[in-house]
Amino acid sequence: MSGAASTVAKPVEQVVKAVASRIEVFIDSKPVSVEPNWTIHEACRQNGVFVPTVCHHPRLKPAGKCRVCAVHVNEGQTSMYKLACCSKVTPQMQITTNSLTVKGKAELALKKVMSPLGKYGVVPVGLTEDLDRLNAWEKRSLVDESSTAIIRDNNLCVACTRCVRACSDQQGMNILETSMEDQGFQYATTHNGENLAETDCILCGQCAVFCPTGAIVEKDHIQDVLKAQKAEKIMILQSAPATRVAIAELFGAPPGTIATGKLVGAAHAAGFSHVFDTNFAADLTIMEEGTEFLKRLKNGGPFPMFTSCCPAWINLVEKRYPEFIPNLSTCRSPQMMMGSTIKSYWAQKLAINPEDIFSVSMMPCVAKKDEIDRSQLLKNGKRDVDAVLTTREFAKLLRMKGIKDWNSVKDTPYDDPLGRSTGAASLFGVTGGVMEAALRTAYETVTGKALPKLDFHACRGLDGIKEATIEVGGTNINICIASGGKNVHKVMDWIKNKQKTYHFVEMMACPSGCIGGGGQPRSDDPDVLNRRMESIYSLDSGTEIRKSHENQAVKELYANFLEWPGSPMAHRMLHTRYENRMKPVVPVAAHASHRKEHAAGSGVLVLFGSQGGTAAGAARQLKEQYERRKPGAKVRCMPMNSYNFADLPKETNVLMVCSTYGEGTFPDNATEFWDKLRDPNLPDGFLKNVKFSVCGLGSSAYALFNQAAKNLDRRFEELGATRLAPTVLAGERVTEKYMATFDPWAEGLMGALGSSGESINEPATPSYQLTLAFGSKRKLLRPCPPGYHFVHLDAKHRLTSPVNYPRPADFLDLNLKGSGMTYSAGGHLAILPRNNSGQVDRFLEFAGLEPQRLVSVHVVNGEASEIPPVLEVRELFEQYMDIGAPVTRKFLQQLALFAEPTDAKAIRELCANPKSPQFEEFLLEYTHEDALKMFPSAMPPIESLISMIPTIKARKYSIASSAQLHPDNAHLVVVQWSGALPSGKIRTGLCSKYLLSLNPVERPPVAAQVHEGILAAPEEGATPCMFIALGTGIASVRAFLQDREAMQRKGVPLGKCHLWFGVRHRQNDHFFKELFENYVRCGILTAVHTSFSHDDPQVFETVPMIMDKDPDAVWDVLKHPDACCYYCGPAMGIPKMCSDAMTRALVTAGKMTQLKAEEYFKTMVSEERWRMECF
Repeated sequence: MSGAASTVAKPVEQVVKAVASRIEVFIDSKPVSVEPNWTIHEACRQNGVFVPTVCHHPRLKPAGKCRVCAVHVNEGQTSMYKLACCSKVTPQMQITTNSLTVKGKAELALKKVMSPLGKYGVVPVGLTEDLDRLNAWEKRSLVDESSTAIIRDNNLCVACTRCVRACSDQQGMNILETSMEDQGFQYATTHNGENLAETDCILCGQCAVFCPTGAIVEKDHIQDVLKAQKAEKIMILQSAPATRVAIAELFGAPPGTIATGKLVGAAHAAGFSHVFDTNFAADLTIMEEGTEFLKRLKNGGPFPMFTSCCPAWINLVEKRYPEFIPNLSTCRSPQMMMGSTIKSYWAQKLAINPEDIFSVSMMPCVAKKDEIDRSQLLKNGKRDVDAVLTTREFAKLLRMKGIKDWNSVKDTPYDDPLGRSTGAASLFGVTGGVMEAALRTAYETVTGKALPKLDFHACRGLDGIKEATIEVGGTNINICIASGGKNVHKVMDWIKNKQKTYHFVEMMACPSGCIGGGGQPRSDDPDVLNRRMESIYSLDSGTEIRKSHENQAVKELYANFLEWPGSPMAHRMLHTRYENRMKPVVPVAAHASHRKEHAAGSGVLVLFGSQGGTAAGAARQLKEQYERRKPGAKVRCMPMNSYNFADLPKETNVLMVCSTYGEGTFPDNATEFWDKLRDPNLPDGFLKNVKFSVCGLGSSAYALFNQAAKNLDRRFEELGATRLAPTVLAGERVTEKYMATFDPWAEGLMGALGSSGESINEPATPSYQLTLAFGSKRKLLRPCPPGYHFVHLDAKHRLTSPVNYPRPADFLDLNLKGSGMTYSAGGHLAILPRNNSGQVDRFLEFAGLEPQRLVSVHVVNGEASEIPPVLEVRELFEQYMDIGAPVTRKFLQQLALFAEPTDAKAIRELCANPKSPQFEEFLLEYTHEDALKMFPSAMPPIESLISMIPTIKARKYSIASSAQLHPDNAHLVVVQWSGALPSGKIRTGLCSKYLLSLNPVERPPVAAQVHEGILAAPEEGATPCMFIALGTGIASVRAFLQDREAMQRKGVPLGKCHLWFGVRHRQNDHFFKELFENYVRCGILTAVHTSFSHDDPQVFETVPMIMDKDPDAVWDVLKHPDACCYYCGPAMGIPKMCSDAMTRALVTAGKMTQLKAEEYFKTMVSEERWRMECF
């Protein structure tokens, strides 16, 4: 026989070389030696420094989603905050994890990421019991219990994307994705929001292993066990090999601790009268499976023969590879062989009625819960195995029984006769183990000779795919072993495309096999699987009998009951059959190789690169939008890595949606595609026949914002491709998240691709369904908008004078106490405004709607709603329907479909020439409310009405206070926005008008969210800094200055700090004049420099102008190499004017050359010491 060579120790030279290649970094000022390819998080963990995180897990690729792992880093002259999970170490890097600022950032991020756990808040007055029931129903509606093995509770989801990454990047299933929500929170969902049972989920349970909040857990069987015990059933437990090397972890023991005896002893103490070893059935499986394989070998196939002990793998074959069902071994899994044996052979032997037995299995696997309900495995509709406890559940049961001190549990052997097993059976717990155990028996059965060496090293180790050729009795057997869904898919693609030929293939859905099963203890130890594996091998080598065919108890079972391996009796008791469960139409989320795709070059290709699922969801939305607009269109949608890159030049239209994470890094499912695309050997004009467009999704908090999308756009252009539409870069920091950028881009593509517009011949299907809520008693109900929290107005006063000043501005003091929200300087408060109540009452009267009618609102497609499930009609229109928003052509076209002939004709004539000045003016002048009143016969039913009118969107305001001085309050500076329309009418901003109308005496609840800002003040108070603020941009500066005030109170020395402040009039809107003058006297500010643009009608005085007048004051800050400068105000080219003025000051006051001054400023920009927040 031949195979892979065994692992040998590394030569001394390699070890020395490895040590020499390490680099030195400083963690909290302590020098440490680390590997150059480590992330900051790994370097800290390896050196005992705790860095908190929610989304990161060492066995998953980083996503940088939660931002809790922020650390401060100095690299040479560069000083910035980085995310530890996805930032690599560099030589001499100085990493700070323990400063108050770093901890504050982490705490703020943690509270932000956990805020969805309280996303529904209700402030009711006199709730009825019916409404209480409705609220309880609404909470349950976010729970998916459709699966036989897994429960999803989106009430607990914080959108960390661990489950999405486990499902997609690790398992290759692409069942889970991140919802595309614009209401302040996201959650993990399935494509189109299906229940899990409606998808191709194979129930491997990897999502549950990595979920940090309990939003995804296995379906509980503990209660079934307790009920059976109460009914005085005969309680039987069997335990799988992987559980004995993991259970002790849940009681504080190191990973890999072998706890066989204590497991059995604890089971007896918990009320199980008999405890059997699933390993016995594993030996039985080898006898049956080995016999089956040798029969196929003799008959010439069918090959390859696949193992059948992993139920998640069986689910995968039935759902996505049904053509390979004949290749599956017909053997049941060891769990089901044991279950059948207990209720037949063992029950007969002890003269026990099988119905008195309650058979429980302790498994490392979640899919085993599903397996016991397979119709092919039921006898007269009854289970052979009555309940399955995962390793985690078994530990929970023990604690419920008062068994908490693991060390005090007595070591006890398994019970006879189903407790005797071999070392080969133990190997079932690790990838390659089934294959190795089978080869031991097959070799000796075929040759009649003893194996010279029992260990098959070709089968060992944690590699995801292992291949070898083994000689058995003169025949070369090609074997393959795959573990982890992604690797399984890859091997199946090889086999399906006839790239590889095998005789025998072992498949395990979970990475590393059962030791990494979905029901095993959760662990953030990256070496945990290796430790469990070594313990499995130790169990094998330490067992006296190591070959399944030498198990005397198994021989007795055949002699007394089953007759012989493969006998009719054995087939009846130990074998099964399978069924095709592939859906007629495979969802888009399916693995690329399992979809019936159109050929390359036809139709439209949509590619996505997605680390957390948002880009994947956007890409699928784009596909569905095009298919809806162009029926019969050929659209393919897949991850970039799943696409056959060689076909790219054949494509006609390529649309890409790609996220960026970390330091400009491509998502894991796009890296292979990018590596091929950037190959310098690709010929010129490689993509000359391709038209393309890119939408980037990213966070502007990263220095390399949307770098992946930029790279794709640049490279496609270099290779000769033509843009269908300009590339767009969407940031998550706008209120609507990515949608504000994505939607117009997608709409533009629809026209570029020649699709029809949205239908104007029939009304659109309503997005919402309304029903009357229960209860005749109508009480005032003010639910909190989903994703928001209520705060209250404590105080308000006018900042501008006189009272009739045309641009009034107010100072608002909002009380956050009890909201669960915290903030830091530089943060934003997003306010969800309300329509004027009188305006709403008049509109409802016109529409014939009863204001106090209590209704239940649900989204038709099952997605989460930005409208609460129960509310009054008045509340629906006052808080959520933007009736005062400018009317759109689409709204008018839809309105015409509901109108009587006269109004319908007038509307269509109005919309006939959309580019005419008259129509454009109409869109500017009139609102949705105006249009409805102008054409009264067109009033749609309420479901259509609320689907056609846009919802009210939040408005972000920079917080003008420091949490260090005002931890329970957030201050805002709000200016009344207004603009003149062509008719001369004045339109005012909804949110500013709403806030300025509030009366603090009434303490009205205000729906708000805290958002992290773009700007962050220097960590050290001694860092010299300069603030430039225009108008209400002073809000963020006030917050940073209050931070400095807090530092001063604590005795922290402060560096130079100049404020350049531009407003319109000295007498009217010079905000916080006395406060800043006092800050100068106290040393919090060095100086304040003001410009008043509208005071002198002859001179429009700007901040850059007064900077030019006093370059020494600018140089007073910039002369320091660590100086930080900030701009807060409108864009309109002003930041460039300010940076030019600063460059001029470097020349005049700093005596630099123009070239050196420009280089100096470029360094500030690259080191993020020149930061801007524009509006």
